[in-house]
Amino acid sequence: MKFRKKVAVVFLARDCEKTLPAFLKKTEHLRLYFEDSSVFIVENGSRDRTRNILRTYCESHTNVRLFFFDDSNFDKLPRIEKMTILRNKCLELVRERGYTPDYYIIIDGDLDYDVESIVKTLQNAPADWAALFANGRYFLKVGPIHIPVLYYDLFAYLPEPPVIGVGDCMTQDEMLRLRRFTQQALRKKRYLPCRSAFGGLGIYRYDAVKDLRYVVEENKRSPEFDHLCEHIPFNRGVLKHGVLYVCCDMKVDYEPVGFKVLIGAFLVGHGKEKELQIIRRIYRKVITLRDKINGRSE
Repeated sequence: MKFRKKVAVVFLARDCEKTLPAFLKKTEHLRLYFEDSSVFIVENGSRDRTRNILRTYCESHTNVRLFFFDDSNFDKLPRIEKMTILRNKCLELVRERGYTPDYYIIIDGDLDYDVESIVKTLQNAPADWAALFANGRYFLKVGPIHIPVLYYDLFAYLPEPPVIGVGDCMTQDEMLRLRRFTQQALRKKRYLPCRSAFGGLGIYRYDAVKDLRYVVEENKRSPEFDHLCEHIPFNRGVLKHGVLYVCCDMKVDYEPVGFKVLIGAFLVGHGKEKELQIIRRIYRKVITLRDKINGRSE
């Protein structure tokens, strides 16, 4: 099937030469599902072959706009300030071209995502959506197989209604305690309403973002984080145009996680004997699967 929609696919790229070819291939696959599409890329100071790969991609595909962001003082800025500048540049590229898509899809350029899950999510989305966010996960890697285990993007996530914290500002400990709530809620709802999220991939109705900009806001409660994630104040504006959802079936693999880290994350968020039993069951499944891949019997 093909959506009779125009879409802007936007991503940032830096030092991702190993994963970029597969990412670009998926991007072209995604574009096939839309009647009209354009790609907008902002690259920032790569030291590997990322720029060369992007130049070749731009030259060999239609409707691709590539911008190299070069500023000698840029790396001295705090991370949130940098991300705010780069994400605003993505919006500017679309506006400067005069392109008016139906959907604005922004993806982190170093992630592994599933194209069909995006299509499925759009097909089944509630009518009132203004933004759809990926279920980005840490994963256990067993041979070539990825096993998603933990919701990742707690920095950008705010539940609806609030269950922990005060307003939009949370401490690191409060963010970590949200993981259990989120993972349980996503097992019950395929589309989980939220006040903010990202998960590595966000689909926005363009009408909801066409007049917005990312801004830097102070986190007044956290000793660990000086600023809110750049997505939080941006999504506050999107909320005026509809409902924001974390989408259970829209899968994104963030990065592999060791089993020790997995146990620690469970203990921070849970700390109960029942959860330790869950960890043991996961461990037994992973060991069994690993042995099968390596040709060993149980």
